[in-house]
Amino acid sequence: MLSTVIFSLLVVIRFTFCEEKGLNITIIHTTDMHGWVNGHPHEPTMNANLGDIYNYMYHMKQKQGPQSKVMAFDTGDYSQGTGLSDATPIQGEFIFKVIQKMPYDGLCIGNHELKTNPCIDNVANNVVPFWKGRYLAINVHHINSSKKMGDRYFTLDLPNGKGKVLVFGWLLTWNSHDTNAYVTKVETSLKESFFNEAFAIPNVKLIICLCHIDTTNPEVELIRKFMKKNKPSVPVVMLTGHSHKKRTFVPSTSDYEMESDHYSRCLGLLNFVLPDALLNGNVTNADSLNITYKQQFLTTNVAQMQASAGIRNSSQWDTPTGLAIKAELKKKNDELHLSEVIGCSPKQYAAKDLYPIMVNKVLPSRFKFSTKFVYTMKNNVMRYPLYKGQIVYNDIFTIDPFNYSVRTYSNVKGEHLKKLAPLLNEYYFSDNLKSLNNSSTFELIHTMNEEKKITATLDTIARGVYKPRDLGYWFRPIFVDYVRNYMKCGKTFTDRGEGEGEETTVDVDSDQMTLTSFDEEQHAEAEEESVGATESADPIDEGEQHPKKKTFNTTTCIVCVVSACAVVAVAGVFVAILMAKKRRRTQRSLESVSFTNGEVEPLL
Repeated sequence: MLSTVIFSLLVVIRFTFCEEKGLNITIIHTTDMHGWVNGHPHEPTMNANLGDIYNYMYHMKQKQGPQSKVMAFDTGDYSQGTGLSDATPIQGEFIFKVIQKMPYDGLCIGNHELKTNPCIDNVANNVVPFWKGRYLAINVHHINSSKKMGDRYFTLDLPNGKGKVLVFGWLLTWNSHDTNAYVTKVETSLKESFFNEAFAIPNVKLIICLCHIDTTNPEVELIRKFMKKNKPSVPVVMLTGHSHKKRTFVPSTSDYEMESDHYSRCLGLLNFVLPDALLNGNVTNADSLNITYKQQFLTTNVAQMQASAGIRNSSQWDTPTGLAIKAELKKKNDELHLSEVIGCSPKQYAAKDLYPIMVNKVLPSRFKFSTKFVYTMKNNVMRYPLYKGQIVYNDIFTIDPFNYSVRTYSNVKGEHLKKLAPLLNEYYFSDNLKSLNNSSTFELIHTMNEEKKITATLDTIARGVYKPRDLGYWFRPIFVDYVRNYMKCGKTFTDRGEGEGEETTVDVDSDQMTLTSFDEEQHAEAEEESVGATESADPIDEGEQHPKKKTFNTTTCIVCVVSACAVVAVAGVFVAILMAKKRRRTQRSLESVSFTNGEVEPLL
């Protein structure tokens, strides 16, 4: 609260005495949506759905004037996360269709759009043509050279002929895609000749790079530095994604990088002024501009979004298109039976706490709990908590968005399994591993997700002896059947193996859903998914700034405030008149953003 008050005071003083002149730019950013377009039923503070996000973008764009521009962008991963994205015949087909109603100025591809060939082909055949050059994928290609997975760049016009915004889009260097697409390295893509054409476009005043790349991945800085080398007079904004984190980074005095969480949990807002000197062509080095970026992660809470957009009367919030989107969401949700109650959970489980249940209870249930089977699962499959109370069909998709095939290694010796487990630290094994007879043989049940690493590791123990085979099962239906049969409301549920773990009675009525907040441990994408993507030596927690980000010094802030207050005291009457005029002019709460007269207003 104190920091908010100090920040607000500094902003008020700044724009009272030294108002910036130029073009006011506001960027609205979303990323890693993963099918989360219908709100968060278990987390009531995030009660906005895609229709509300449309409303927000619409109202913010309505504020544009001759001295301002509002742009909205998304940086990929639209599917594999909920029933609305994954219960359809083609992965993501409904999500891509409903997003067509959104007022995005540009989008880029994500790695999850390349997970299955039907999704790849849907992107090439339907998504790319619809966006008419504004769905970008510089380094992603379809195996059919006549089809595109995205365009390379486009431009947007600034108001009153003041210049252009040049927009590019990339996917991180990544090789875990299905067979109908391939990805070239980001570094290789920077050598393509089309950049000569793009950089020759006249009157470019801002470059925006849409990157489905983790902010800490060196490929982000590689792209930014390439932009600055070729267009040193132009500020660069990097909108990133993939890590499911809130991150910001100021790499120079003219550039900014922002990554805006995941699952539609927030909107990334960025507000700044392109100075008149830049717009008039009087700048050769953008770093001399010292652009001040104001940034906020706005929770997707309807009340907060209304306040930010300056909507004081909630009856003015919904728009015809927003209502149409909401109606489509409800219709598809009902059509897919995603709200059907299939069982109840006696308590709340974090995603990481579900793995013991999966290898000791869920997978064994398909094989009648035979003692001749050992089960394993890698710790990157479960993506969302299981909440206490009723379990609806959609909850299964949020927990397991991948639905990997179930496979086995047959006749694996007990002694080999005991050697295997310590070599796979990121894998969970069923509890019966500890009591295996060394000379006996077992079935090692796993999913396709684990197979590459298991095969390579087994070969170090007994080269060429064990080969995987498919069992004709998929994990998600096994999970659904388990919940229906073993997690019935009012029945006793044991969350570990026979005779172990916690035995709890599910005493929740079938029509009751528990709504609670949950601090879920976030997991980045699987390590093998990102070739060339490196983890930061000092991991950045959700919501923190990149270590190199420039921040206010507290002592300096206090000195500035005290000095400014002295000035205010001397010119009290004059300032009061100015502030009264300013309040009448903006007619909004402190949480909203104004786009009038080229001023940057606080994003609180």
